[in-house]
Order: sequence, then C-alpha cells, then structure tokens
Amino acid sequence: MLRLIVTDWNRTIFEDYYEETFLKILYKNIFINSLSVLDFGKIFNLIVFNVRFQRVFRDLKGDLGNKSDCIEQAKKLLHSHLFENLSNRILEKSTQEYSVAVAHKLDKRILDPIYQLSKEKGIQIVIISSGYDIGIKKVLENNAYYFDFIFANKFDVQDQAVKQFQYHILNNKQEILRRFLLDHNIPSEGVLYVGDDEMDRGCLEYVGYPVASFFTPEKTLKLMKTIKNIYIPKDQTQFEVYLKGCVK
Repeated sequence: MLRLIVTDWNRTIFEDYYEETFLKILYKNIFINSLSVLDFGKIFNLIVFNVRFQRVFRDLKGDLGNKSDCIEQAKKLLHSHLFENLSNRILEKSTQEYSVAVAHKLDKRILDPIYQLSKEKGIQIVIISSGYDIGIKKVLENNAYYFDFIFANKFDVQDQAVKQFQYHILNNKQEILRRFLLDHNIPSEGVLYVGDDEMDRGCLEYVGYPVASFFTPEKTLKLMKTIKNIYIPKDQTQFEVYLKGCVK
C-alpha cells in the first residue's frame, strides 16, 4: 500500500536539469547593483567569474571533464564570486523574478496527479533535490503547490546576508530518504519515488514503486529498465492509472 510519494526536482517535476536560469538572474541583479553603487572591483570580479564559470559549465553540460571535479570547481566559483556576503534583498528579489520566469517549466503531468492524490488520500509528498531550496519553494508556492517536506541545498542567511551556501545534497539522496523513512516509521516498499538520472538510482532501487520522469533521457531510460518494477509512463493518463493502482 502506498504510504509516501517522493520526487526529485530537476528534470522530474521541473524541466531544467541545471539551475542555469536562477544563476543568470542572480548574476544580472548582482551586476546591476554593483553598477548602481559604482563598485568597480566587484564588477571586475563578476566579469572574471563569468568567464571562468562558463568554461566549467560547458565542460559539465558536455561531459567534457570529470563531473565531480566540475561540480567542485563550480561550487568554489559560486561561493567566492556570487554567494558569499550576498545581500538577502538581492537573493529574495532574484528568487521572485526566477519563480515567475520558470513557472511554465513545472511538469504538471507528474505534479498534478501526485498533488491530487495527496489531497484525496492524505499521502505526504516530499522532494529530495540537489537544487536550490529557496527557488524550489518559491516556484511551488507561487503556483499553489505545497509539499510536506523539501530537502534541498540551502543559503545560510545571517544578518541580512548570505554566510554560506550549504551544498549538502548530491549523491546522497538514498541516505536522506532512508533516514526520513526511519524517522517516520514508513517501510520502503510503501514509497513511490520519481526520478530522472543515475543520482536517483539508489532511491529508485530502494522503494516499492519506482517511476521514471517524462524528462528522463532515452540513454538513461535504457539503464533504468534494469531496475526491478520500474514504471515508465508514456503520458499523464497512464501515470494517473498507475497511481490509482498503488493505493488499492
């Protein structure tokens, strides 16, 4: 019997795989603010950051280098040039702007059926994502979707400025899910998990109802077919029928 629904965010119930749009909007607003106060040192650092980050991001997207190394380089650049001491005012302004710009990227083929089932049956819904906590929450809130729990990477804001970005979720989703189930006394066989890539594989193999998202690349789908009981819906109607079967 289905007890809990868990989904990834990027390329699962949200179209983008990377948080490129969020970073572009944040960068733009930091740049504009630096221009307005004539902070030429900051402007120079932002230009240098952009050149370096675009190089790392190209390698990451094109699988041109070691993925873990690319992510570590990106994290360091983001912290030192964008996130550290970022004004909370700029962060909140950018998050609101981002939430409006990407609202159309929510995948309601997955989102609407699980949200409706949650309301009808009282089943909790959870997100486990390596994306930005603040962006995920604002996009969902602005579109009237409310999840019971959201586990994602967070900005640590103190005294109206970002102290650090807590990048603590990437390849450890299964461990986060396992701890959550233990804390809430939910058996793994009563969990539905929707994911899209190899970082979700541990969770998909761990639960009783593994589901591939509509955005899952064909190459990844071939690998996912080796997961026991994996369900690969072709459209929203198929997914709705599958969900109903999970609660009978």
